[in-house]
Amino acid sequence: MAGTSRPCSGSEHMISHSIDYILGGRAPHGIQVALGTIISLMLYKEDYSVIIDIYKRLEISLPKLTREEFLRVMDYAPETRKGRYTIFDTIDDKKVYEDIYEELSHMGIF
Repeated sequence: MAGTSRPCSGSEHMISHSIDYILGGRAPHGIQVALGTIISLMLYKEDYSVIIDIYKRLEISLPKLTREEFLRVMDYAPETRKGRYTIFDTIDDKKVYEDIYEELSHMGIF
């Protein structure tokens, strides 16, 4: 055992913890991390379509967030695990979050 969650707890978990803190949790931890996984892949500019297809096939209902809630969650996410280097350390333009929200909304996620 690693004795720490650091090896398996990155930006996707930080998003889930932020949802817990900002919104009191909207779904079970694993479902929130599933949403965080999609968002993290989008931040990394990686292909996330396979993940979305899997979630759809499994009929996983991801948490619905308003634009304001999403932006608050994303703004707070880096604060949940200070000292851990993640994709959040490379983001210097919050418009990235707005663009991700728009894309997720267009896909029917939100």
